[in-house]
Amino acid sequence: MVDYISRQAAIDELQEKVFHNLTDEFYGTMQVLNELPAADVVPVVRCRDCKHWDNGNLSFECPWDYGRHGSSDEDDFCSYGERKE
Repeated sequence: MVDYISRQAAIDELQEKVFHNLTDEFYGTMQVLNELPAADVVPVVRCRDCKHWDNGNLSFECPWDYGRHGSSDEDDFCSYGERKE
């Protein structure tokens, strides 16, 4: 499985680790990180974090469930997921 990280989080972490020793290699690394293409990913909303998840079951308003109410797992996700507020 591929891991995706925030570019800014990586830069922040590197800056914290080498704060007192900013070398040419550090600036070269920053340049490489900034030039890497962004991954084409979208965040997902798992059922347990969705506004349609109600006490361990999908609510009747869930557009993904299609009448199978309660048959999904909390780790499932779909393109209809809307994060709870």
